[in-house]
Amino acid sequence: MKNISPALVASLKTLGLFDSEAKVYSALVLYKYAEAKDLVEMLDISKPSIYESLRTLEERGLVVETNSKPLVYQAIPPEIAVRLLADVYVKAAEEALRGLHALEKENRQEKSARALWSIYGNATVGYKIDDMIDHAEQSIYCMASDRYVRHLERAAGKGVKVTLMVMSDDGTLEGRLKKTFEKDDATIYVMSAKEMIDAFSAGEMGNTNKVTPFKEAMGVLDHRSAFMLITDDREFLYVPPIAGDEISALNTTNQAFIMSSKFIFSPWSMKKAPDSKPRKK
Repeated sequence: MKNISPALVASLKTLGLFDSEAKVYSALVLYKYAEAKDLVEMLDISKPSIYESLRTLEERGLVVETNSKPLVYQAIPPEIAVRLLADVYVKAAEEALRGLHALEKENRQEKSARALWSIYGNATVGYKIDDMIDHAEQSIYCMASDRYVRHLERAAGKGVKVTLMVMSDDGTLEGRLKKTFEKDDATIYVMSAKEMIDAFSAGEMGNTNKVTPFKEAMGVLDHRSAFMLITDDREFLYVPPIAGDEISALNTTNQAFIMSSKFIFSPWSMKKAPDSKPRKK
């Protein structure tokens, strides 16, 4: 049926309906009410499938009978139907989370300290960043571009020591971060991309002959993707500055890796470029 778009059917399937159920409900919304035989003709779906779909839709409370002889079916209002379908998923998610947390408490095995884990995808990496910040108990050490600011702001008010070094050309960002972390033990640095490259070059390249080619190499990277986070000196997350639609990250709890990374990056964040000014809150 041309009136029922594939996108609509796909959305209803995502909410938990089978293909035939999604089409039957949509047809009833379109025609207000119909008999089973009418739905067979409209949708070109077998009669047994139509009856089975009507039965399950009735059980879900999405369809009601309005007449007994012959049986006439009517869809409940779409707003209510979508809410009912969504509530099922929300309740299932809550129940699953309770069960998984129970398993964690019952047999919690620490992640191998030798492992270096790979995380792929913007959403997945974002969830990991939020999780690390939310569970930090003592300290948060982070270097990032301003694309991650909404994640970093979650650290405000946690009562942990916060060190942030943010790369941005946004002149308003400094004021926003100062206000956000005004009640925290926070050290905040805001630098432009050029200042950051200059600071890192000065900190890492002792031989001045190597500085120019090093800065040229740094200049071709996608600094908007760059991100490094250490929480409680126990867990490390790094997003390399590589261009692409989806970002990927490396994650580890290996102490040697964490301490060496912090040693390498500390001079970069703490060494001011000529015009950069660290802000100690």
